[in-house]
Amino acid sequence: MRIQKIIGLIAMACCSYFGSVHAKSSQDLDGTVAASPPYERHHYKKECKNFSEDTKRFSDKLNDSNLKIFCEDFNDAQRQQAMQMASQKGMNMTPDQAVEMVAAKKK
Repeated sequence: MRIQKIIGLIAMACCSYFGSVHAKSSQDLDGTVAASPPYERHHYKKECKNFSEDTKRFSDKLNDSNLKIFCEDFNDAQRQQAMQMASQKGMNMTPDQAVEMVAAKKK
């Protein structure tokens, strides 16, 4: 009976260890996949092609009309401003709202 308890404890310890190793490797893989998604949407516009990965990730969240404004009409400073506005915690602003607000200031 005592040997069965010891074997049971060893089995539980091994399962816990290998479960945590698997969970850690799954998180690492998920982070890698999420960090580098393909940006197929941007290949049709030459204006969007040379953007940084962060800028592409932001513009991927825009509707088509705001994507056109962001890629074709904005300069780099306006793009950065829209990205900063949308990422500020207290503002609760979507990327589309940020682009529209920067575009309204431009006029």
